Amino acid sequence: MVTRAQFFDLITIALLGFTLIQWFATIRMYRFLPRNAIKRMMQLAWRTVKAFLVGSSLLAMLGAVGIVLLPDRFEPLPVSLFSQLTFGLCVISFVYLPPSILLLGVSDQTNAGLYYEVMCAALPLKLVHMLNDFNFGAIHGGPLNYFRYRALPIADWKAVISDLMLMAPIIVMDIRIVTKPVLDEVNMILSLGLCDKTIFVINQNGSSQVLDLIRNTTDQSVLPINTIRSDQVISSLRSMKYRLLFG
Repeated sequence: MVTRAQFFDLITIALLGFTLIQWFATIRMYRFLPRNAIKRMMQLAWRTVKAFLVGSSLLAMLGAVGIVLLPDRFEPLPVSLFSQLTFGLCVISFVYLPPSILLLGVSDQTNAGLYYEVMCAALPLKLVHMLNDFNFGAIHGGPLNYFRYRALPIADWKAVISDLMLMAPIIVMDIRIVTKPVLDEVNMILSLGLCDKTIFVINQNGSSQVLDLIRNTTDQSVLPINTIRSDQVISSLRSMKYRLLFG
């Protein structure tokens, strides 16, 4: 009979294994241990909603140690110290892990299915986004929430997004729907010269409101970008991912 503590230990070991795989895959994507990117993520996390996750994990780990050191003051938890400390370390490790794929687009429920498929296709690599996943519903929005790095009100979201753009080896930019943030993000990618690593998602019929608007406002009939129809995004993303991982 497996006890509750043993059950949590098994889950923790599985989480630790996945964390190690994720770090190994990330190092493969970057071709080296991305020390500068890790330092940047440690700074950037405190300007996003992930600051609360890091803070709560640190408090939980301190509480676990406190229970061991002061058993008379605290009620014991139904999990081992190993599980508590390892789980907290894995959570913090995930927050500070540099992104391999950056997903940008519109926080609209009609896009939720595609964004969810992009997240699944990215695994075991780390995907990050700044979307409002509360608009996606419980099925799609719940899993996507773990990868959300939405900037806090005190932070400049453009500065956060430009840092993520420069770090991520792959960018998936949904340009099917026009909004001011999407236009800003496309212009940032163009100005930073990041088109070569960006997949620009357009409608299945080959149209894009964003491209039409940019062409009309800049007098550029041909833009130096790689456009992929929404029904071909997953295959293109996997091809790009495998080329970076094993190429």
